[in-house]
Amino acid sequence: MESVLIITGGEGPKTAPPFEYDEIIASDSGYDRAVRLGLKPSIILGDMDSTSFRDEITASGAIVYPRDKDESDTELAIRRSEGRMYDLLGGGGGRTDHLLAVLALFDRYPLPRFWFTGEDVLVSCSGELVLSLEKDMDVSIIPATGRTSRVTSSGLRWELDDYVISHSSVSLSNRAASGIVTVKSIGDVFVRLPIRTLPILPDCVLSYIKR
Repeated sequence: MESVLIITGGEGPKTAPPFEYDEIIASDSGYDRAVRLGLKPSIILGDMDSTSFRDEITASGAIVYPRDKDESDTELAIRRSEGRMYDLLGGGGGRTDHLLAVLALFDRYPLPRFWFTGEDVLVSCSGELVLSLEKDMDVSIIPATGRTSRVTSSGLRWELDDYVISHSSVSLSNRAASGIVTVKSIGDVFVRLPIRTLPILPDCVLSYIKR
């Protein structure tokens, strides 16, 4: 399956993901982050109101949209991924309205496989996820959409048994009790891991099954 990395504004990690991508899409100031991470986007799009490289990227054939538009730059990039598996880098922290706008997108578009922010690695789970983690590593399970999900786990300090995850019910700061943690979800959730797992993520994710 083809994979896409979408790089957007907001807070993001200081290192690039340890994966190869068929396409990299940078939206607006996501291009600035791509430069810092040594990544070369194949598509650059957005209204270019926050990038430091506006002249450079508009001259290079970027897809420029008007600032007054209905979609955010991140939404335009997700739409451009055309239903392919994608990871999202950036979009965390910073302006709260921008963060909430990114979260709202997941009610209308497929979830990213991974979402990398400044402090977090968020792994989407809509089925079964098996992780190899350090003992006592922080693990939170949070809603990915406005819909209710139900989660069952094994390998956590406080196990979840058909536990309801919603905007009013979050499994916050649980911990890995053993090396292997399994999360089974009916519905869409994010499993939040510390950003230090980013470089070793291929070794952490043992199984990723979407239903």
